[in-house]
Amino acid sequence: MGTTDRFDLTYPEQLDEPDGPAQIQALAEDVEAWLSRAFPVADAATRTTLGTALGAGGYGFIAVETDTKLPYMWNGTTWLALSGSTGGGGGSEAGGGTFVQTSAQSIPNTTSGPGTIVSLPDGDPGDQLARTTQGSGHKFELLASGIWAIGGNVRVASTGTAGEVSASIRLDLAGGTTFDDVLDIDGGRREGLPRTLNPGRTRYLPAGTMVAVFVYNGTGGTRLLEPSGGDWVNLDAWLVA
Repeated sequence: MGTTDRFDLTYPEQLDEPDGPAQIQALAEDVEAWLSRAFPVADAATRTTLGTALGAGGYGFIAVETDTKLPYMWNGTTWLALSGSTGGGGGSEAGGGTFVQTSAQSIPNTTSGPGTIVSLPDGDPGDQLARTTQGSGHKFELLASGIWAIGGNVRVASTGTAGEVSASIRLDLAGGTTFDDVLDIDGGRREGLPRTLNPGRTRYLPAGTMVAVFVYNGTGGTRLLEPSGGDWVNLDAWLVA
């Protein structure tokens, strides 16, 4: 008897002795064992390889990672994390991630534009985000359309110079570098005291959207971010629906 490559389903080969009922029974039992069962993959890497093999076909194919125990569905283009594995209480890196800065980034005086892009080098983007550098900081591409919950913390250290300081989460819906769409902004005129700014919002965003955090510094002098090991300077981006 021969077997298929993916599911090991049995079938009669040319030189097998004909036995229709037994051979059909063996195939039926093999198929029954797979009904209502997700295809196991060892990890995200082997799941990616399986997606390549499926190509544009196999819509609705379900796999489960044996290391994380999380299920995914192939939509013909990419893997979608199923219930409990994206955003909200799921916390899987497949649906987003948390990104932090642990160094005191310098924010020069803003002369034009939205300000200085924040550097967020630590954190795993997972399967639905791609992180790349942009100027002195980082931008994040959303690899899946859906409802994204995106929020940031930016702690600005004290200074002797007062003036306007704000933090904004900005978008480029076309996947470019203009960031002319503002998701949210927090700030205003501030004294020279330390301040924590918390922009954030939940919104539908298309795949290919670029996301970045900017700090506007209108004090006339240089300000420093105060990361406290990343607890005070970070970005959360999760695909929740």
